[in-house]
Amino acid sequence: MGRGGVSKRKKTSISLDAALWERFEKKVAAEGRTASAVLEELIRNYLLADLFAGLADEKAPLVVRPVKPVGPADAGEEVWKMRQESSI
Repeated sequence: MGRGGVSKRKKTSISLDAALWERFEKKVAAEGRTASAVLEELIRNYLLADLFAGLADEKAPLVVRPVKPVGPADAGEEVWKMRQESSI
């Protein structure tokens, strides 16, 4: 963003398949959006994918701590109850 929260805009030209662009314009119009808004969203998501890919490479420490049950700790019985309640 630029000064005062105002975004600087960049006008650009790109070459696309005409039929593809026509389908895109129709879909965007049907959604009540602008092509610029949709393209900006797509570009942001494209760039964020790199950020998330980098985060996935980081190894977070895995800490598992045992907890004491607050009530009866019969997992078999609880699973049986859940199966009885389920319509599956």
